Amino acid sequence: METKTTAQRAYEAIKEMYLTRKLMPGQQIVEAVIAAELGISRTPVREAIRRLQEEGLVETIMNRGSFIKAITREDVIEYTELSEGIDGMIAYLLAERYGEGELREETVRELEDMIAQMEQFFAQGRVRDVVNCDRAMHMRMADLCGNRHLRDTFCRAAENFYNDMWFLTLSIESKQVPQQDNHRALIDAIRRADPEGARSIAQRHRHYLRQAIKESE
Repeated sequence: METKTTAQRAYEAIKEMYLTRKLMPGQQIVEAVIAAELGISRTPVREAIRRLQEEGLVETIMNRGSFIKAITREDVIEYTELSEGIDGMIAYLLAERYGEGELREETVRELEDMIAQMEQFFAQGRVRDVVNCDRAMHMRMADLCGNRHLRDTFCRAAENFYNDMWFLTLSIESKQVPQQDNHRALIDAIRRADPEGARSIAQRHRHYLRQAIKESE
């Protein structure tokens, strides 16, 4: 009997194949091939595919099989528009909670450390690490906002958004410096306990990225 750990292993392997472009958008996922590469049976591979389908990374077509979902530029722009609203409210709540003493300074410093790590990756040209670090920071902010429904909605949207941003960020890497400035400005607004200011910065942060995607070749 296959364990849950084996299914998790298959899930992570397929996602890594996608992120490293071993599996391209529109390409079929052949269960037998994945199972042979990992030295496991096809059952956990099927479980992994079902999970990836729920996350929106995979689509299954009747009588044809499972494929890496072909995400368009318009899809990513729409994800960015969605996150513009969600991130704005998360930032608002963080600044509000800081002003009410519910968000501690040491936690804000934790976010600052993540920004510093992101800046270091950017300086080194490690684009994928920049995207992963950005994901971790925004996930952490969602965890801290105090609204579990908002957090869960963000996490569902972010799973698709960051999967696809990895590819598009490669083409807009040179335009990302202002994004790091927005991160620092957002932390300052939280420390000032300025909810409206924090919301405006967070929305500008995503708006800038949306415009960069629209203008990229």
